[in-house]
Amino acid sequence: MPFFKLEDIFAERYLLVELLSKTRSFELWKAKDQLAEEVEVMLKIHTPEKEPAQEGVEQLRQEFSSSQALSHPHLLKVNHFDIWNGYAFLVMPYCPGGSLKRLLDEKVSFSERQVARLMSQMGAALEVLHQHETPVLHQEVRPENILLAQPDIFLLAHLNMGALTGEDSGHTYSALSETEAYAPPESNNLFEEMEPSADIYSLGVVMYQMCTQSLPPTRLTGESSEQGVVAKLSEQYSTELSGLIQACLSAERIKRPTAKELHARAEHYLNAGSWELPHSSTEKGGSARKIILYTLAVAVFLLLIISSFWAYKNDDLHFSAGGERSNNSAKQEDLDAMLISTLEEELEQMEKRARELEMENRQLKGTDSPGSILMNNEEPLAEEEQEQLPDKTPQQPMQEPEESPAEPRSSVQASGRNDVSHKSALPGVKETTREETASLMPEKLEVQLNTISNPSVSQEKRKALKEDLMSLFSEQAGRILEEKEGETNQYSASIFLNLLYKVPHSIEVEEVKMDENQKITEIRLSMQAQR
Repeated sequence: MPFFKLEDIFAERYLLVELLSKTRSFELWKAKDQLAEEVEVMLKIHTPEKEPAQEGVEQLRQEFSSSQALSHPHLLKVNHFDIWNGYAFLVMPYCPGGSLKRLLDEKVSFSERQVARLMSQMGAALEVLHQHETPVLHQEVRPENILLAQPDIFLLAHLNMGALTGEDSGHTYSALSETEAYAPPESNNLFEEMEPSADIYSLGVVMYQMCTQSLPPTRLTGESSEQGVVAKLSEQYSTELSGLIQACLSAERIKRPTAKELHARAEHYLNAGSWELPHSSTEKGGSARKIILYTLAVAVFLLLIISSFWAYKNDDLHFSAGGERSNNSAKQEDLDAMLISTLEEELEQMEKRARELEMENRQLKGTDSPGSILMNNEEPLAEEEQEQLPDKTPQQPMQEPEESPAEPRSSVQASGRNDVSHKSALPGVKETTREETASLMPEKLEVQLNTISNPSVSQEKRKALKEDLMSLFSEQAGRILEEKEGETNQYSASIFLNLLYKVPHSIEVEEVKMDENQKITEIRLSMQAQR
């Protein structure tokens, strides 16, 4: 039974006209403000069955504070917080469309465009929370907390202030049977800290429910090794949308898209009819920056040549006693020819580099290719991200491979330019002879690459190792060639190392080439993603 009744006057001004929802501690009412020309509002009233009521009072107080601190068109604004006769309550705008839960209960069929609209608006709202100075986790992304201000405008309600204040507000993922399906697998592990990706999982469940009228058939847990697969959507929906929802429901947090990515993908679909973002906004942006840097460098170089030319020319000219300048036309023609030749060589180098950049961009195309994982961000995960718990299995110490000068590893080939010098290129490796380095380099490099791609190793150690290895590549010619199913995929050093850092792989190094400065110019290898 409701704590309050229809047509009660609450707080001496609000006429209660409809009970919208009720829990053990709260009632949500549609009401008319009699002091504001009967404006329809929503009241969230704390109605505890047992005393004390202080916990509910603090919860509503924090919900009001968070609403004021985090403003966004798709976050429900709380207008007022107050306490009347011991009952704490919030005053919010009335949403005539009710909640998304009501539509799901009525078995409303949603089009792909409607799902995209919810993805865009909820993604934008969660982006504001997740990118706050101190990231805020909603932790209650469920259909009953998604309200419809208008048929095509969704509002996310019921903010959790705990993350913003740095205190535990008591709001966590519910363990009740009707809501546990929206909790991410990692919530079952008491030692796992919740991250923004947890809200993405909950949003994925909501979108799956909109498309199928049911909850996901599998329940993945953070402690289970079973990798369940969420069923694909019906033919009514595109494979791209199905793939996005499956990514949101991934048991591995790193594979879930961010709120920003979901908003961008959905907005592009709503505007252009395609889920795939244009490559010009991602890959071409990075290449454009590189081309600009190379152009500036060439411009500076040409400026130095021109300055030297004029200095040389002015020094060479002299005046005769009669005040007439001597004729040095032959030498001037030679200098002009040298300048033209230099300009042609520089233009040829720029065109060659542009072709290389274009080849790198092509490696990034395709949603299932390794490069697409880095399409929006080639930088590693934020340095402030919490470190994963260390693997209980003790790490095996790196074993030095046995030296066999008589039979050096044949996969290390010479590049024709004194490829290997006398000093070891890998950090922490003692100084060896050229023959020893040629024999040991692939094994040690293979260990280093597998360490970078091992998620059980601390992020700090992997990041430091990645930066150390990056310094070993030749700036002009460093490249990685992956042999896969008879084809060769080419990566730049930075893209390849970032790929290993983000996605676990098993690496087997087959061949290493180095220049006369003992910088790596080429690595041939094979790799397998770890699922």
